[in-house]
Amino acid sequence: MNSTETRQKLLKSDEFVFSEVQKLQTFYHLKREIRYGHSREDKNHTESVAEHIFAIHCLIDYFLPLEDPDGKWNKLKIHEMAQYHDIDEIETGDIVSYKKTASDYANEVEAREKVIARLPESTQSNINEIVKEFEAQSTIEAKFVKALDKFEPMIHCFSESGRKTLHGNKFTVERRYQFTGDHIKPFPILNRFEETLNSHFIKEKYYYSES
Repeated sequence: MNSTETRQKLLKSDEFVFSEVQKLQTFYHLKREIRYGHSREDKNHTESVAEHIFAIHCLIDYFLPLEDPDGKWNKLKIHEMAQYHDIDEIETGDIVSYKKTASDYANEVEAREKVIARLPESTQSNINEIVKEFEAQSTIEAKFVKALDKFEPMIHCFSESGRKTLHGNKFTVERRYQFTGDHIKPFPILNRFEETLNSHFIKEKYYYSES
């Protein structure tokens, strides 16, 4: 099936969207394959920042041909932005989105600079420019990676374990809207997935509610 046929099926059928999500989750099994004979308890649905980044790389290869069928966007730059967009979290750690303060956001720039300064000198300039472009959100590549960054948790949490994670973090539907903002809307196929999964999450009570 080519990208045009896939687009048409996605736009017409919720069932096809769900089937594609389940296929994309095949990649996610690698998140739970622990190396060197070690193990990790899965009861808390844990995910490292690196695993989140890995998932975005996988989603790029699926969504990019659907959103940019003419191949005009810079694919290498997109993958580089995905690779390094959370590099500040080496210093700050990951903070649940709705718990971030103005101070936390301000600290991200300083944290990024500290991390980059510790990298091999030959990599510093390129990574710094890539991350700055991502933060500026002035290019289509940067906007696309930001949209995927906001969307990826929907795939990660599309399971009973994901429901428990959302409830455990008291993640409400209102907080979902606050988190995504308008970043996903400019990308019709990605937005189609977002709206379909979000409707399912509301219907099946994935989101936390006081009632």
